[in-house]
Amino acid sequence: MATAYESEVELRDVATGARVGLLDAHTDNARAVAFSPDGATVVTGAADGTLRLWNPRNSHLRATLPPPRCEPRHQPGHPCPAPLRPARNP
Repeated sequence: MATAYESEVELRDVATGARVGLLDAHTDNARAVAFSPDGATVVTGAADGTLRLWNPRNSHLRATLPPPRCEPRHQPGHPCPAPLRPARNP
């Protein structure tokens, strides 16, 4: 289980609620957390548009994905607004 506060994401044991890891590398508020189906990777997303991939067993940062670049009509270096698309049922 994961909880987020500002730029930090805490990993917690589901049975006890005890903190088992701390993911702290974002420079802006963490807004999203997802676990891979096998539990081997945690992905966090921040308000600045970055995504970070973590090893939840040791809280090691594996990779950082930068925010998407905007079209010329947007300010250079500013994250692009991502359109929301409805999920399709198979």
